[in-house]
Amino acid sequence: MTIKGLKSAFKKANRSVNRAIARYKDFIFPLYMPWGNEGEVASMYMACVKQVKYVDNKGKTRYSEQLRDYATELSWTFYRKRGGKFYEKPQPMREGFSQEAWDNYRQVYQLVGQDYLDLRKLEWAIDAAVDERERLLSELEDAGINPYDDAELWQ
Repeated sequence: MTIKGLKSAFKKANRSVNRAIARYKDFIFPLYMPWGNEGEVASMYMACVKQVKYVDNKGKTRYSEQLRDYATELSWTFYRKRGGKFYEKPQPMREGFSQEAWDNYRQVYQLVGQDYLDLRKLEWAIDAAVDERERLLSELEDAGINPYDDAELWQ
């Protein structure tokens, strides 16, 4: 691949990482997780997205959002809020099960909710995009280009 092609592919991969993280942040925004022993709940967005404080060149204090942790590393159970009450989005019942058999199956195998499964897919997409970007970074470095000095690549 030519250097111009590598740079173009890297920009595309970088945008892919940014989009994957943005989709993830949008998905976790309405989610909550159990917190403490008193049945409290905490916002997944606040737990996973770190607010980094910095001062811009005009002297104003700004906050940057940075993904700190994956939600599935912090909890197995995720709640949504409707009408002031919290509820868990269950996995849809699989075909061939009666309701009683499905309830027994869920109790025995303790299946996780649908939000957990969707979060795992989004986390996998982030990991795949980051891996592709890392691969292209190493190819750029092997070609003798320092990608960290080229601000145009990171836009």
